[in-house]
Amino acid sequence: LVSGRWFTPGKREVDVSQKLARRFAGQAEAFEGSFSELCQVIARSEEAFTVEGGFLHIASYYGVPATAVFTSSRDRKWAALGQGSRALLREGLACRPCAWFAQAPPCANHFACKEVPF
Repeated sequence: LVSGRWFTPGKREVDVSQKLARRFAGQAEAFEGSFSELCQVIARSEEAFTVEGGFLHIASYYGVPATAVFTSSRDRKWAALGQGSRALLREGLACRPCAWFAQAPPCANHFACKEVPF
């Protein structure tokens, strides 16, 4: 999630977060506060950029417009609710969406849904 000038890495994303910190030096930095503090950062944001998941729902709760990258789940069901929100996804895949209730079967299409053209 990039919200204003913060991005929030998970515990398993330390390597990626360090690369992001170097790539966006002076523009964005890793957020290291509590979950409650993170919710307040999102609530005060003009917009959030995130993958499908929890941060998207937090932004929706606060009415913050979000740009969300959807891979395997149902974008119409889990779309952001903030006015001006949008979804980035790979359209035209017969296998999309493949995830139901957060359970995705083994992929026979080499994860083509994760290749989002910009």
